[in-house]
Amino acid sequence: GGSRWAAARAVLQQVDRDRGVLPGIVTMNAMMLCTEAPEHIDWVFVKCREFDVTPDTHLFGAAVRMCGKFNPPAFDRATELFVECVRNPHTPPDLYLYNMYLRTAGVSGERENMEAIFATICAHPVIEPDTVTAVTLATRHPAPLEAVPLVESVAHLLDERGRRDWAATLTRARARKAREAARIPVWYQKKHEQEAVRKAPARPRERAPPPSPARGERRTRAARPPPDAQKAVSVDAASLLGVVTAATKDG
Repeated sequence: GGSRWAAARAVLQQVDRDRGVLPGIVTMNAMMLCTEAPEHIDWVFVKCREFDVTPDTHLFGAAVRMCGKFNPPAFDRATELFVECVRNPHTPPDLYLYNMYLRTAGVSGERENMEAIFATICAHPVIEPDTVTAVTLATRHPAPLEAVPLVESVAHLLDERGRRDWAATLTRARARKAREAARIPVWYQKKHEQEAVRKAPARPRERAPPPSPARGERRTRAARPPPDAQKAVSVDAASLLGVVTAATKDG
């Protein structure tokens, strides 16, 4: 009844350098799929170095996948791993890596990033979306009803189970939307809006406009508030994927 991670770590206790019983990439890939926290991923990579095991693309893909299974999901760590894999000449990114990154973005609620990753897969010169891509988009998108046009673009790739799962996802999303709408009666919404207007502070009297700046001087603008941190992450990942695509085309 112990954790999978504890069982996986116990495997390495059977290592015997003298007898040549050493872990290989298959063992490390299996261990990665047992990780339960971001620090476990780091531990596996440390052990790779310790036992002279060269990480492959699949190991990075497994690590990115597990980032979406942690509680809470670790999307930022998945992005770091994705970038590391892409920049490493020995680990060319494959569809498994992209699909796992797509999944982790979805379960992390990263709508803009998920759509950017999907667009990158579709525009990639070598990689093409497959059934896993389509099912992941259909069932893991944070806003299923808004994602319908995107899913329809790859609906021909959905298998029978994928179509059923997509239909069930849309049914749940519509039911949730209906419950939310039913929770706030229309009359209450209107009353609330009227109250908000009535309680709004009176508009201040208009003051005389400030003197015009002397010729040659620039009027100083009020500093804009810093953008929402979440949006900043989305833009970074989206632009990063653009760079990755361009690099792949050049390569």
